[in-house]
Amino acid sequence: MTIIEQEKFWLHVPFEIVGGNLSGSHGALLTLLGHNAKLHVMPALGEPPGQARAWVHWLMFDPMTEVDAQTLVASLRARVPAFSVFEGVAGNVVLTLPASDIQNASTSAGGRAFYDGRAISLGLADRVPQPTWMAGYGSVIYTAELLTRMNECPPVTDDRLLAALELWATASYENLPRTKFLTYMTILDSLSIQAKREEAIVHWIDAKIQEAQVLNDPGIVGALGNLKRVSHKAALKALVGRAAAQAGLTTPDANVKIKLVGALYDTRSELSHKGGDARLDPASARDLAAFVLRAAINSPSILEAE
Repeated sequence: MTIIEQEKFWLHVPFEIVGGNLSGSHGALLTLLGHNAKLHVMPALGEPPGQARAWVHWLMFDPMTEVDAQTLVASLRARVPAFSVFEGVAGNVVLTLPASDIQNASTSAGGRAFYDGRAISLGLADRVPQPTWMAGYGSVIYTAELLTRMNECPPVTDDRLLAALELWATASYENLPRTKFLTYMTILDSLSIQAKREEAIVHWIDAKIQEAQVLNDPGIVGALGNLKRVSHKAALKALVGRAAAQAGLTTPDANVKIKLVGALYDTRSELSHKGGDARLDPASARDLAAFVLRAAINSPSILEAE
């Protein structure tokens, strides 16, 4: 019986890197998630190589079937958010992939396949790949080893965690300290859940709600109902405590982080009421958000309130 060989394609994966570039690793051969690829790095159009500020990056994977390409792209998308949090600790490295679906490369009579630099693309293996790409700014130069560490990054599938990681990537493009601080605090807040208070307390609150009905004031009734769950600040502290336990921190070290998130929450509240008078600490907010995100990536169960 003759086995018909499946058609194979080059897989072109462009990406942006914030916080640096891989210009010193152009031409490096990598193995990512079981597939061989070549790293391409060039100055953006119009940038002189010696003084380039903008660099363009893409990976060209060795020919594979369309099904394998789709599986690989899905796996990359599930790991890139985690990669950005783990590798961004020291250098503020954030990697992003195009959000569009996989595109087909256009071909020419000369036997070439031209790839749209804004999209992940497939081109027939018998065509010479000719990618074009423009984007990204950076100043720090990394080696190709940076990308190979993606092989150890766990995939992320939790929708709430993915949304928080999108905010993490967005914050890397912000320049205003105020915006950065608020974004990192929003990440922490979005991952915390206000746990229910003890049953005896809930019963007491229900009784008070019944008493308040005669006052005909929905605001008081609503405020009492909100007391059935712990405060936002307490929920944040509990989340950081669970992250500290997951990371194996000692009790004193865990208490330092719990105290820190309380202070940061107070700063955010002050910022909401007093505007520019609040003393912002974007660096601490970023470090704490990264700490919680890493813990949640390794153990998503910490996002569930006890």
